[in-house]
Parts: sequence; C-alpha cells; structure tokens
Amino acid sequence: KYLNCSVRNTRYHMVSAAKDAQKAWELYDIKADIGEKNDLATEKPEVVKELEAAYDKWWERALKGMENEDAVGPKENPFKVSSRTH
Repeated sequence: KYLNCSVRNTRYHMVSAAKDAQKAWELYDIKADIGEKNDLATEKPEVVKELEAAYDKWWERALKGMENEDAVGPKENPFKVSSRTH
C-alpha cells in the first residue's frame, strides 16, 4: 500500500519513502519548493494527516478493482504469438 506511492493537492505533494510495506511520508510544498528539497512532514502533521486520509480513502476504492492481482497469465504473450502468425 505504501511502497512507491504519493498523493497531492494544489499546494502539497506527499510521497512515501518506504523501502517496505511501512509508510514513511515526506511532505513538500510544491508552490514554495518546486524541487521538493525540504521535507515538511514533521512541521505540518495536520497536512500529512489530511493527505493520508485522502490516500486511504482512494486506496479502499482502488483495491476493489485489484481483484485479479494473483491471476496467472498465459505462458506466451498473445501479442507476440499474434505477430508471428501475421
């Protein structure tokens, strides 16, 4: 859930610096710090909480569409097979 994810609004961009499944939020003010060099997560916990709530809400909706995550695909890529027969 927290690996390689981010959430943003018109002012802030929050990214997860997680190396595993644990969240590790970094927060950047994209209006004042376009290069995203100054992490404001500890200074703006209310913004982190707000964006995290929005992310969690999105995640719950998106998770429903991931029902086939464990599906096993065909042995050969059908597009490659198709291109060999034409």
